Amino acid sequence: MKAFHFPAALLFALAGSVASAQDFPKTPIQIVVPYAAGGNLDVTTRLIAPFLGEELGASVIVQNKPGAGGSVGATQVSRSRPDGYTLLTTATTELSVTPHITNAPYSIKSFELVGSINTVPMVVEVTPQSRFKSFEQFKAAACAEPESVTVAIAGVGSVNYMALMRLQEATRCRFKMVPYNGSGPALQGVLGQQTDAIIDQVSSSRPYLESKRLLALVVLSDDKVGGLEGVPSLKEAGVRGADMATVAALVAPAGLPADVAAKLRKALKKTMARKEVQEKIAVLGGVAYTAEADNFMDVIRPLEEQALRYKAEGKLQTN
Repeated sequence: MKAFHFPAALLFALAGSVASAQDFPKTPIQIVVPYAAGGNLDVTTRLIAPFLGEELGASVIVQNKPGAGGSVGATQVSRSRPDGYTLLTTATTELSVTPHITNAPYSIKSFELVGSINTVPMVVEVTPQSRFKSFEQFKAAACAEPESVTVAIAGVGSVNYMALMRLQEATRCRFKMVPYNGSGPALQGVLGQQTDAIIDQVSSSRPYLESKRLLALVVLSDDKVGGLEGVPSLKEAGVRGADMATVAALVAPAGLPADVAAKLRKALKKTMARKEVQEKIAVLGGVAYTAEADNFMDVIRPLEEQALRYKAEGKLQTN
């Protein structure tokens, strides 16, 4: 039988790829947050980064890449090498909704899941100086005069965006959407009274709620939220079909080597199982994700279907 001879360069390349997978990670890992500093994803990512780095035995660097409802950062990661060194923290809409609004060059299929991180409830908030003292007043004003009530959100296509879209559909009232490059800037907008209200995650708003610089009018959940027992739920407010929460997850570019993916998933799972991580996330108002079965990609597909329906009906707001 004739022997096959492989070029030395090819053998070296094959050996190098195997070694790199076995030794992963050899250099710092970068996690891209597709929003400005101070928002829910930023706060959450910076919380878990040092623990994840400890589990992996490497530095984990967080980089903010805001713009276009999260699509700027997501695009960067989708175009990165699928080697495990560039990851993206995403919520429920950056991969499922934003591409249909911004025409971003990626889709859900451009990424693969490393693992879910946490779930955080959302709230509608105003400043103490606001003309609205209750959710009923807030809703009534928007119904009486469409777009007279301005609401800050963390970018077009964000979870906050879809929360407002759902709230409009459920109440049949129309609000004026004011998009920012993340929850951090949106919070400054409402605190500076540039907008009437904000829809935000409890995690990024908690310091302002605790200091009474912001007041919650309603939680976007059918159930009560821990720490906000005095704030009415959607069910108590008589609104159905507008419940919304942020599920944060870590994803990588599609094509990640199986053994690298396994190491990342194991490290994230161990990170989320740590008591101090769960306690820190609870303090922020979230619930750490610790379930065995992780179906984040399946969870976000219905949101994509809803966005496509809004688009077909001409209801998608772009500013």
